[in-house]
Amino acid sequence: MNFLIKFILLILISSCQNFEKFNLFNENKSKISKIPTDTLIVNNGSEVDEYKFMSLDKKNNLIWKSENYGDILVTFNGKVIEKYSNNMDFMSEIFDKDKGNFYKNGNSYIGSIKYYYPNSGPLDFTSSFTLEGNRLLKLDAENSLKTNLIKERVYIQSIKREFTNYYWLNESGAVIKSKQTFNLLEKPYVIFYK
Repeated sequence: MNFLIKFILLILISSCQNFEKFNLFNENKSKISKIPTDTLIVNNGSEVDEYKFMSLDKKNNLIWKSENYGDILVTFNGKVIEKYSNNMDFMSEIFDKDKGNFYKNGNSYIGSIKYYYPNSGPLDFTSSFTLEGNRLLKLDAENSLKTNLIKERVYIQSIKREFTNYYWLNESGAVIKSKQTFNLLEKPYVIFYK
């Protein structure tokens, strides 16, 4: 009997935590940070997950680990360039020569992306950035932040597929929110700093 009560309490507590996370994001009660922090909130449309900063890799990319699932994200200047989990993983390569003015209006570069499930092998892509203008980004119920909205168009020639990513940059040029496609078989992810 004691075990049954503990089990029921555990289920109730864990379901309340998941419900709370879902409501925080969807009811816009969560606060988006004005500057990058050590916590990313990632929403794939059906789940909200929190990623904590772990370390830098050899190329000074940021490595993040999921609090709930143990997934790993690697970011360069706010752009997710790698994802490791149980499925839909990928890795993209941006060459050092293209990293200088990355989000500059009119900038374009050529890179390579590899999907692991299914294994695609390396696929070359072209990417170009366009400044969409200034936007007010709602931080919480009372506060907004002036941002520059950058649109990235990515085209993978060999499979004739295109997708669009969006990045909201603060006044110092740091990405504080983004909407990115990790895998062509999934919906875009919304990412912001907590």
